[in-house]
Amino acid sequence: MPPNLMPAFHFRTLNFEARALDDGGRTVAIVTKRGSVDWLLAGAVDAGPRIASIFKETHLGYVLGLKFDLHFPDLTSTYDPVHKEFEPLQCEILDGGAQAAVSVASRSADGNWRGFHRAVMHLSPATGRYEWALETRLTCCAAKPTALSWIEYNNVIPANTGLCFLHAELKRYNRTLMVDRDGTVWDFPHQHLMHYSAARKIQPLRFARGALAGFFGEPLNPVVIVDETPLEPDWKICDMFFDLHCGARPCETVAPGTEYTWRYRIVYLDAAESAPYVEKARWIPLTAEDYRRYHYPCLSLGRNDFSKHVRIDEADDSSGFRPDPPLRVWDRQAGPEGKGALRIAHDLPRETVWTAEPPSLIPASRKLMFRALARTLDVSGKGFFLRVRVSRWVWHPEPHTEYREIVQTVPLTGTTDWVPVETPVLTFKEDDPDACVWIELVLDGSGTGWLTDLGVNMQGIEEEVPVAPKAPVRPVFTPA
Repeated sequence: MPPNLMPAFHFRTLNFEARALDDGGRTVAIVTKRGSVDWLLAGAVDAGPRIASIFKETHLGYVLGLKFDLHFPDLTSTYDPVHKEFEPLQCEILDGGAQAAVSVASRSADGNWRGFHRAVMHLSPATGRYEWALETRLTCCAAKPTALSWIEYNNVIPANTGLCFLHAELKRYNRTLMVDRDGTVWDFPHQHLMHYSAARKIQPLRFARGALAGFFGEPLNPVVIVDETPLEPDWKICDMFFDLHCGARPCETVAPGTEYTWRYRIVYLDAAESAPYVEKARWIPLTAEDYRRYHYPCLSLGRNDFSKHVRIDEADDSSGFRPDPPLRVWDRQAGPEGKGALRIAHDLPRETVWTAEPPSLIPASRKLMFRALARTLDVSGKGFFLRVRVSRWVWHPEPHTEYREIVQTVPLTGTTDWVPVETPVLTFKEDDPDACVWIELVLDGSGTGWLTDLGVNMQGIEEEVPVAPKAPVRPVFTPA
């Protein structure tokens, strides 16, 4: 290895009890006390900052590089971060600074499971890129055999993949590739509407030792390579963030004292190393039922008249509205020009909420507002309106989600022609990561409401955004 590429790793303490792993005056990775690693630099010659502090303990929306976990995010078939009790983070410098190691021990709140993760970073002399070698151990401490349908031992999230349709131009990776036990490479294009696990696209595949899965679409592509596994490997892909859930398929019950150990690597592949996978990749098969179930009205940045649906057969960063007749209907002939509209209708007073899925993270330093055209027929009660809720991930005192802001258009009642409606402006500051917007169409009462031409206006915080009037004038109603 050339002398100028010899690493000289060292750790620094940051705020929130996090550690920075530095090399040559640059921060290569950040490790939080809860066992989240944010890997910033892929190679020894890459330029990068020396991080002085972080906004918060790493979460889905605040990922500066490539995020992975040093704990068990999931020990069931649902996402439930059961490993909440952690021993102090251990950081070591090995081989005179040539390697850096991080280890975290944890256990589940019910005491049935004990976990241990160790990650060692080194610099590959062949590629000049940093690599992580990980060992993960899970021990069953239960007093009796315990049912376990799936084990998730890590979760990998590239930077910017969680930004969804509101900032898709920043997202670097556009597909996940997986290699099954027969050597077939399967291509899962990034799109939000068809959850690959819920649609049972991954479950029929079989994996073995040596399995590889990762994100592709850039000159450098991060992948996970499973070198040793006690159980058949498995993967899941989130439909919102595209995070890669690294898992295994256990037997139905696990006996007390059973211990499982995984050894795997997280590395970057350059264009030449990625080419054999990309060139022979096969798209997952889609059926007529997939098209029927997952083609929803399209919602993207800009003006949306709902005249088209989201594509599920290619990479697509749109969100969409899932119809649910007869309450929630995609009326393709409605709208001022007959281009399409969303319709909510019911005779009895009730609240029906139609949420665009998935929600979307908002980058920091942005202003956001929504405009649309709406009309109503015999609407009584609170009315028909567009609502936007903002959620944020909060770490303390316990990790949880909070809804702090809710804005909405002026509710329409009675019978109206097509009228413009708009929400107040939402502002997201520079130090405001993990803000997630939930766009909802609401009919609270009875009658019928339509909405179309939904304009999504997002600009930099320094740019001018037209501000909604402080006291919007209610529309003039027309006779039914």
